[in-house]
Amino acid sequence: RNRLGHTLLFAGPAGVGKKLVALELAKSLLCEQPAGQVLRACDHCPGCKQVAARTHPDLVIVERLKGKAELLISQFIGDEEQRGKAGLCHELALKPMAGGRKVAIIDDADRLNDESANALLKTLEEPPPHSVLILVASQAEKLLPTIRSRCQTVRFLPLQSETVSRLLLALEWVDSEADAQDVANFSGGSLQTSATLLDPQLRGQRQTVFNALAQSPFQPILVGNQIWSVIEGTTSETAEQREQALWVIRFAADLFRDLIWHAVARDEADLNSDSFEGGSFSLPTGRQTPAAMKKAIETIWKQLAQATSDPLEQSGLLLERANLAERQIAGNAGVALCLESFWSDIGHLLRGASVPSGA
Repeated sequence: RNRLGHTLLFAGPAGVGKKLVALELAKSLLCEQPAGQVLRACDHCPGCKQVAARTHPDLVIVERLKGKAELLISQFIGDEEQRGKAGLCHELALKPMAGGRKVAIIDDADRLNDESANALLKTLEEPPPHSVLILVASQAEKLLPTIRSRCQTVRFLPLQSETVSRLLLALEWVDSEADAQDVANFSGGSLQTSATLLDPQLRGQRQTVFNALAQSPFQPILVGNQIWSVIEGTTSETAEQREQALWVIRFAADLFRDLIWHAVARDEADLNSDSFEGGSFSLPTGRQTPAAMKKAIETIWKQLAQATSDPLEQSGLLLERANLAERQIAGNAGVALCLESFWSDIGHLLRGASVPSGA
């Protein structure tokens, strides 16, 4: 109906296809053989091929420069020598060269710094009549409220586990359906997270966490040393160590979360039993619990059932402690000390003890 908003905000988790949809929309808008009233690209005309190659003269794509954590003001209004004569804002002000529109895609829009955000805001306040801007953001709440208020927001949800599994096989990132399903189960519906989880070292750390929690008695010092030695031996960069530590904590949190799911799915009469034998290890989401995680869950439940009168409550404390550790590491706490404290507290909780508040 020719009523597309000037500015769209594609908001949602990383790795769910926001930028892919943005490029497809740009292709549809710049297609030279549009399908009547249907917003669909033909994929064959010169315009479609140029958009696919990112060479279309009426398509502007702004992405973070290599090694930069933010989108820079020079990408919007040019560097000091070309202020107002280059950049996205200048490009949008020009008349279209080939199509009837100028289309701009701003990836990682939540990485705008104050200067670049204010420069963009001026364009959003008075957008050129022939322009369409698409902002892509994983954390839309980080955008200025004045920018969000000028956007029509399109929200993206995590992909279904089956979709991620199918994509992993189609992209040939994995060799078997079993591997695809295993990675998809822990991807949180994100293809980007799936790619990270395929790292052999990270998969090894996940197995280490599951194996450690499947041991009775649990040995926190041994586990902590083993995991930290792998992290420290891989990289000396604090940021990278922090990222690896976050994954370790998330693996433990996933296990504790599944433990709770399995526990609450049991009959009230069996809730304090020390065995899951005969029970289903299929979660409400439909995914199956991997064998290594299943063994750890059975071991932990048996310990908790023997150590406390309320194993379900204690299971909740395990998950709370993992969530706290994740917040601490994300908040720049010392990585090694945070991991050491985490595993020590997990040992206390598995023995039925409590841990200090805010440990």
